[in-house]
Amino acid sequence: MPPRLKRLLGVLLLLAFVFLYIWVMTDVGAVVISRVENPWRMLYFVLAGIAWIVPAGAIIWWMYRPRRTGS
Repeated sequence: MPPRLKRLLGVLLLLAFVFLYIWVMTDVGAVVISRVENPWRMLYFVLAGIAWIVPAGAIIWWMYRPRRTGS
């Protein structure tokens, strides 16, 4: 796959992932977490705010990974 196409697909995938992640995490936070005490709410949103980094990093790593040559 040409590098420019790979990066374009990666950007589109990353945008779709981030929007879906935000939507799911805010819905979960609004429905489930709203029933618990304030410290647990804060912990949820801190963890949810950090957890997207790992999958986003994997997408970015895939986008910029050098193409293998050879067999």
